[in-house]
Amino acid sequence: MHHIIQDLSTPSLERLVTLLTARIIAGTASHHDIESYMRMQLEIAERTEPFAAFSIEPRD
Repeated sequence: MHHIIQDLSTPSLERLVTLLTARIIAGTASHHDIESYMRMQLEIAERTEPFAAFSIEPRD
């Protein structure tokens, strides 16, 4: 699934996220839908924002 997500354009990913959001809100999303939703959101964020903004500093 990850390779498919990388091959899609950002607008296509955004449309899929919109559709999955509707399924999640309606309560009809499967766990695969939710996992895909999260992966797509991360992919969109990595494409549209500097990756450094999403890095997490380790705690001591």
